[in-house]
Amino acid sequence: MVWDGVGADVEGHRGSAEGRLVDGAGFTYRAGQFAFLAEPGRPGPGGVEERRILHVQPECSCGWQGDPIPCGGQLVPAGDDDWALPEEGVTALRDAWDGHVTAVADPVVPPWHTIRWGEQNLALRELTAQQPRAALRLLRKLLADAEAHRLDAIVSARRQGASWDSLSRDLGLDEGAVQELYERAASRW
Repeated sequence: MVWDGVGADVEGHRGSAEGRLVDGAGFTYRAGQFAFLAEPGRPGPGGVEERRILHVQPECSCGWQGDPIPCGGQLVPAGDDDWALPEEGVTALRDAWDGHVTAVADPVVPPWHTIRWGEQNLALRELTAQQPRAALRLLRKLLADAEAHRLDAIVSARRQGASWDSLSRDLGLDEGAVQELYERAASRW
């Protein structure tokens, strides 16, 4: 699931980045390789004079685009007409890609969350047995928080490129119900 610099295909997701040099020249970056965008009047890769990078923007074949990442470095020559991104640019792209792929392709709850919830659930059972009215007040708060988190998670997952079908499976609802929840969440903003 991690973009290892060679490029990864993860369940229909293929990462790349569009970049822009300070002089306006554009390039595509994928699997450590550059392709300069053909623009009238611009020299090819060998003619790049201003190598400072304005930004790189991670993208995915599913249509997701991350925020532009200021790179702060410059293209580094890596052989005959070959170029390399500075390591901080590669790291930032990898982090953005990992976040996208994790959001859309990995529905497994991390173990430490499961353990923490188990502990909280046990404490709630004890409170329910010992102070049922206090438990009801706490449950009212937990349910409100859970609904807010559910709506936020739907919006975040959609922004990261998750499909309606995958969200439907994750929530155990039909796609129409998930879209209604999304609309409700979006209207809060």
